[in-house]
Amino acid sequence: MAWAFKVKLRDLLEDESYDPERELELIPQLGQKVAARLREHDCFLASDLAKRFAGVQTEAAFNRAVEELYDYADRRRIWIG
Repeated sequence: MAWAFKVKLRDLLEDESYDPERELELIPQLGQKVAARLREHDCFLASDLAKRFAGVQTEAAFNRAVEELYDYADRRRIWIG
């Protein structure tokens, strides 16, 4: 299966400076960064994923949004790397 699109997110999702003690501050910031990156790619325009990420406030909500992102990407042959 060939990928229709490639989107780089790993640099955001694998941030080694994440501190669980600062979750309430960092998770919304990370959500905003992912949302901005998704908005750069036409393959996500038909989804509400950028909006979902922009609104996350907790790690649990962020993780649910990531699951939805990967499901969406799999259905549309979008490589997330």
